[in-house]
Amino acid sequence: MFLRFIKDFGLKKNIKKRLYNYQAAAATGKIKKVGIIVPEVHNGQLIQRLTGRGIKGEDITSLCFIKRKNKQENAKGIFSYTDITAGGDFTGQEVSSFIKQPFDLLISYYNNGELPLVAASVQSEAGFKVGLSGADIRINSLIIDSVAGNYDEFITELFKYLNTLNKL
Repeated sequence: MFLRFIKDFGLKKNIKKRLYNYQAAAATGKIKKVGIIVPEVHNGQLIQRLTGRGIKGEDITSLCFIKRKNKQENAKGIFSYTDITAGGDFTGQEVSSFIKQPFDLLISYYNNGELPLVAASVQSEAGFKVGLSGADIRINSLIIDSVAGNYDEFITELFKYLNTLNKL
């Protein structure tokens, strides 16, 4: 518990430092590659809705945060507090490779308060970032006023705005 407190403190400090001079990347072109950052409970449902709207499954990459990872659990696209240093940096291979991918669209599907998810969103090199209304407004290019768990409303609004912005 104490170690988690130290890691949260390091994450807050790291996020604050990165957001101080943060400039959102310029999003140009159509959306082909999609990245999703989610807590463990939302992973499969959101991918299902995106593939139902015409985005290919092989073009979607997800990064899922779980609070506690078992030693035998080495699933692809999962990270936990064990992948975070006390200074708030990521050490896990899954997170590092996800952050460095230049996604055309990054969906940050979490409410504010999940510091590891916020840190991954801030450090991501995605061109266009979309998030829920509870998240920090400096991180995302587009914020959709929806509740986490209401997938159909979120995806409907997302595609409405992407069509308006001529991203699809």
